[in-house]
Amino acid sequence: MQGYNQQTYPRSIENSVNILETNISEISTVSSWATHMGYSRSYFSTSFSEYFGEPPSRCLKRKRYQCLHKMILQFPYETSRAIALRLGFGDEQALYKFLRRHYNTNFTEVRNKLLNGKA
Repeated sequence: MQGYNQQTYPRSIENSVNILETNISEISTVSSWATHMGYSRSYFSTSFSEYFGEPPSRCLKRKRYQCLHKMILQFPYETSRAIALRLGFGDEQALYKFLRRHYNTNFTEVRNKLLNGKA
């Protein structure tokens, strides 16, 4: 397979991270992100990885975690359920599993660290 350079990518690949950030509550998987972008999952994953140097799944995970931080700081007394729904998780259990699986933590720990200035 011939390598791409940045000029050969569609403009939407360049803007895909901005689109993710704008639509974070609607995009929960790489497949839904690819659909939102108008691409197949395979084309989107390959193009994204080659352009940004990381798989879209890693970027999606990182952006959701960053958005979680922003939400906690913006709404410090919001329940985990309310924040989970704002971020596009089905419920607080999905948020809990995401945090445990990818960051070995939980919502309460993240919130406490952020609100106490330790994050």
